[in-house]
Amino acid sequence: MSSEVIAYAVDRKKIKEIYACKNKDFISDFMSEFCDEIEELAEDFDVKPSDFESRLDLIVNAKPYGEDDNVWIYNSLYEMFCQKYGELIEHEEFMCYLEDAIDDTPRTAFLQIPADKDFEGADYYSIAYEDLEKLREIFLTKPSYANEDYYMDEVNNIFDFAKENKKDLVFFAY
Repeated sequence: MSSEVIAYAVDRKKIKEIYACKNKDFISDFMSEFCDEIEELAEDFDVKPSDFESRLDLIVNAKPYGEDDNVWIYNSLYEMFCQKYGELIEHEEFMCYLEDAIDDTPRTAFLQIPADKDFEGADYYSIAYEDLEKLREIFLTKPSYANEDYYMDEVNNIFDFAKENKKDLVFFAY
């Protein structure tokens, strides 16, 4: 059950290019750009900012992820990638229960990151531009509250924004 859904219109090509780019400058620039957010998350979840940097290094250098107790860090990095290469889509209200719209669809990302099936944090769903209309239809018909005007308006606004701007969509449900 989700209490908040955040939507980003993103450039998936730029996000995909992060994986295996082997760019050390990207790592240092990214850590600097998102230092406040990383420090806040590190403090809230009792990890070190270097834990974020080490996971980012794994992504950038396409190294094996291995066993990890803090898979949520990859999720947080993915959202930061969406912030960097996308735009938050403002909306009045949206879905309180993303699972109702997507149901049993597994988490999807535009780059390779591990997903912990037992993770209790954000669910994320990435939708390629060419799949927007197909997924819009699911969002507009599947949930039990899909016939509510406010819900239909918000879904259409979000998908229209992505379509008009020729962007892909990423939803994060917290």
